[in-house]
Amino acid sequence: MISKFETTPGSLRFVLRPNCSASWREIKLFFAAIATVSLTVAIAFAAIGFWPVLPFAGAELIFLWYCLWYSASRSRETEIVEIDDETVAVERGRGRPEHRWRFQRAWARIRLECPAARLHPSRLTIGSHGRSVRLGAFLTEDERLCLASDLRTALTR
Repeated sequence: MISKFETTPGSLRFVLRPNCSASWREIKLFFAAIATVSLTVAIAFAAIGFWPVLPFAGAELIFLWYCLWYSASRSRETEIVEIDDETVAVERGRGRPEHRWRFQRAWARIRLECPAARLHPSRLTIGSHGRSVRLGAFLTEDERLCLASDLRTALTR
């Protein structure tokens, strides 16, 4: 998902986030529903003598919780590209900026590299003087093409 803002005259900010299908509350409700069903079945089997089902059900739920947590944490990933009169700044992180890059606007170049294989995604990079940063790895192909066009337009203004 791409959000475009004009912060000051001549300055643009692009905020890139992955599409998130569920909120944290919805994820917890989903897990609670699955855990209820799984534990009910496991306890029923344990009651008739198949007690080894319980540890496997517990391990299954722990693994499911980890997968849901990991997916939710990845959905908080954010990339911010800010273009002003002299610089292009890129910030990346989960919830807050963890990595920062700065390029001179006059030398910054946007590259959209075609994929090596047919089903692989393209690579969008911004860089100058031998340094580059990959942008929008989590975006869809159409969003990446649109972002490349918007960034090129913003840089040539």
